[in-house]
Amino acid sequence: MDQITIIRLQAAEIILRQQSQIKQLNENIMDLGRQNIALAAEAERTEIAERQLAAADARIRELEVALAASRLPAESRENVIQMVREVA
Repeated sequence: MDQITIIRLQAAEIILRQQSQIKQLNENIMDLGRQNIALAAEAERTEIAERQLAAADARIRELEVALAASRLPAESRENVIQMVREVA
């Protein structure tokens, strides 16, 4: 083999290795993209769940206050209801 043929073979070998590396990098990029999409979906589900939990907590607090008010004597209960109406 002459020197030019050897250089061409070496260059072809380098190109094949680089193509293989590029293919692997592209696969890695695609995999990271899929992971990113999955993480974004999970973050959205978590955000929705947190909002639902906050709404449920607020509703529980409202019910606890209503229950406490219902246990008051009638006059005190009316005073509480009047204060709530004034604030609302």
